[in-house]
Amino acid sequence: MSDTKGFLATDGSGVSPHGRNFDASLNQVVHPRGDRQFVIRMGKGKQPAKARLVVEASQGEELYLLSGITIPPMRILIVKLSAIGDCLLASPVAQALRQTYPDAHIGWVVHPHCAPVVRGNPNLNQIHILPRKKLFWSLPAVTRELRSANYDIAIDLQGLFKSGLVTRLSGAKRRIGPIEAREGATRFYTERVLRGLSAKEHVVPGYLRLAAAAGATWDVEPEMHMPFGNSERSMVGDLLASYGVVEGDKLIVLNPSAGKAIKQWGPKKFAATGDALASRLGAKILITGAPADRELADSLLAEAKSPMIDLTGKTNLNQLAALFSRVDLFIGGDTGPMHIAQAAGTRVLALFGPTDPTILGPRHPRHRIHTLALSCAPCRHRECPIGHLCLENMAAGEVVELAAQMLAEPT
Repeated sequence: MSDTKGFLATDGSGVSPHGRNFDASLNQVVHPRGDRQFVIRMGKGKQPAKARLVVEASQGEELYLLSGITIPPMRILIVKLSAIGDCLLASPVAQALRQTYPDAHIGWVVHPHCAPVVRGNPNLNQIHILPRKKLFWSLPAVTRELRSANYDIAIDLQGLFKSGLVTRLSGAKRRIGPIEAREGATRFYTERVLRGLSAKEHVVPGYLRLAAAAGATWDVEPEMHMPFGNSERSMVGDLLASYGVVEGDKLIVLNPSAGKAIKQWGPKKFAATGDALASRLGAKILITGAPADRELADSLLAEAKSPMIDLTGKTNLNQLAALFSRVDLFIGGDTGPMHIAQAAGTRVLALFGPTDPTILGPRHPRHRIHTLALSCAPCRHRECPIGHLCLENMAAGEVVELAAQMLAEPT
């Protein structure tokens, strides 16, 4: 057997190469014998088999297990069910865990409409789909699937009753979740972690704090990942070519939908922005959105004075990421496509109204956030009682100037 690297804590307990305590991972009880060896009791019976492990370090130092047992790879479950943007913002957790535990089996539980955001992520081994409709009818089958995977740790990044319940049903002995979880979800956790250090902290460090509780470490903060590959690039290349787009064209995406009406800037202002950028920069303007955004896109196109390329409903999420990787700038509100654009490496001009950009906005300096400093924002209203001033007062000219500045900067 090849040497297996491990650690001996100052209290004499053993920790595996994967950061797991032996007794937590394999139902083993570790007994220190002096400074330099363990006796590990294996199994659950009254007379368990014994294996002696000789170590080459004293307490608190690195050690090598020279003989005895083989420690299987860690099995970790991430629970983040939705939404599209939130799953993308949580994707650095998978990278952090993979970097720390390269041999681990890492799974993710997700709702069907968000599965494209995680399926194909190279840091994941398995995707578990939890239906949104008839949820409780589907739980027995999902529970069997999760338990057959024998997860050691489940990490709830959602922090709601439904996601907390999934961690409990997974069968994982260690269940990590945020102490701020709502709907009574904390009852399902064995470990509760303070996710946010302040009310204004961005969500990504909070997600990574939960990964750190599972032992993940990193030197540089892991990045978001949106899966797409050659097939999506090829499809997008053909699609753009069909509209006369050639290599070297300056491409700007306008994404008028933001999911909820209260977060939308309005098709008339998007149209004015597109017209100005097409005239001023000679850019080709692309309109993107889901099939459900058809009416909004039509309103934008009806207001536009210059020709624009309407790609609404013509891509799936992974193809949309490939499309964004081809363009020079994305302009849109706080919505899933804005996060997809970031993950695809596209510069983003994010228009924020009622939601808080310090928590959800793009963080890299190559991106820009445009928001008005109103005393009423951010807010949690579903409908604005005072006329939607945070976006109604945002002028198209301001957005055009910011976009022009961004495009003048080196990539």
